[in-house]
Amino acid sequence: VAAVEETARLLTELGHDVREVDPRYPDPTAAFVPQFFAGIRAEADLVEHPDRLERRTRETCRLGSWVTPKVVEWALGQTEQVSTKANRVFDEVDVLLTPAIAHRPVRVGRLDGVGTVRAALRAMPSIAYAALWNVAGNPAASLPCGTGADGLPVAVQLVGRTDDEATLFSLSAQIEQARPWPLLAGDA
Repeated sequence: VAAVEETARLLTELGHDVREVDPRYPDPTAAFVPQFFAGIRAEADLVEHPDRLERRTRETCRLGSWVTPKVVEWALGQTEQVSTKANRVFDEVDVLLTPAIAHRPVRVGRLDGVGTVRAALRAMPSIAYAALWNVAGNPAASLPCGTGADGLPVAVQLVGRTDDEATLFSLSAQIEQARPWPLLAGDA
């Protein structure tokens, strides 16, 4: 939240009209999940050595094989509804500023040995701000904002109107010029 507030202040200093909105996000889960599992399955079918995939990836592929083309078609219809509802926020604003992820990153290995469904349920809160816009198909940019007290990177997300990547590129460049991206160890 601090990174969002800091970036909002910077945008105000740069002359942008910044205000808080309540976008009333639709839930993208029904549109996302069938497409995700079917997509993983389709990609895995192209892998030369599927036996070399990790156990959880193979499990995800099995789940994807249960998703019928009719279910994928239904999910695509849900995608249109989610996109329409999500994009109503752009009646009020040109760009949406959110955290990049919903909470601090979890420790590496936290999902080791966990099955597909449990891993997905544990990971979903992390992607809460990105998943909706991935389903809706809007352009988005994740911008680095330094590091947290834990030493891990902090970022914000800018989301634009459908097909308006140009605005995000321009705004991202303005932010980077005013507050250059921090260099992390190993970047030199």
